[in-house]
Amino acid sequence: MRRTDRERRRLAMAHALRNAQRLLNLSDNPLVDEPAVRRLAAERYGDAVMKEELALSDVVLACANTVLQRVGDDRRLEREAALLRTVIAGGSVCSAAKALGLSREHLSNTAWRTVSGWVLDEFEASKGGSVSPRTSA
Repeated sequence: MRRTDRERRRLAMAHALRNAQRLLNLSDNPLVDEPAVRRLAAERYGDAVMKEELALSDVVLACANTVLQRVGDDRRLEREAALLRTVIAGGSVCSAAKALGLSREHLSNTAWRTVSGWVLDEFEASKGGSVSPRTSA
């Protein structure tokens, strides 16, 4: 995969992570067209409106939680874990930066780039498989 293609996919994953709780914002995300997402949408959501967006949200959140488990309690990755936890909960990169006492620009250019790449790696490795059912909030 070319570097520019990889960066486009990482940006699509970053967008999906930031909007996993806001399904309308996922409708134009290129990851909704991934075969694993379409398959999950058909299996889990049948004829539901926005089934692909629901499935993408499920897959992205599952991959993000897997990354969080892998990060564990490693003190060297506290900033990345805090950022990912904030975004998974529906918060913004800006709110994570404020909580960490950093500028949004700095966090976006460092930890957010890294974290969204890790979640993309997990997404590509899992092919959207083994996603737990959506639970109502």
